[in-house]
Amino acid sequence: MTEKRELYVRLIHQGVSNSAACRSLGIDRKTGHWWKNGGVVVRNGVTRIVAPVVAVVEPKPESGRYLSEDERVTIADGNRAGRSSRSIAAELGRAVSTVSRELARNSPADGGSYRPTRPRRRCWLGDRVPGHITSRLMSSFEELFRDTSINAGVLSRQREPSASITVS
Repeated sequence: MTEKRELYVRLIHQGVSNSAACRSLGIDRKTGHWWKNGGVVVRNGVTRIVAPVVAVVEPKPESGRYLSEDERVTIADGNRAGRSSRSIAAELGRAVSTVSRELARNSPADGGSYRPTRPRRRCWLGDRVPGHITSRLMSSFEELFRDTSINAGVLSRQREPSASITVS
């Protein structure tokens, strides 16, 4: 049985699915699941912990292609301090164009300050909508909920909502 476990672990590390690995070794799929994930067995009042035999794979490091949240906060701090895109880029070790595009994309159209959380919120809306429409939607959304406060755990509005918001 230990030979089969070792083969199972090797197959899983090669990227073979649990079902395929179990099929090729002639073991039950549930057995493979137990070997892979471990678990707790309680029989006759006795608890036995089954440790997983497959080592947990470390998550991949973030891609250098995209800005991390920490880098976006650094850009926001530098922009708020009045630093140039070139000096912010030098601090991050990124291209100047990357920083300037980030500032342009995630600053409100009315000339407000850069918001590092804006890309995440745009992601929630979905990029199926063209950028100029998305930015108008975000501006309308922010305008709608600007005067919102939380009183005793209930979301209440301090002004009357507009009849409708249209994006043309």
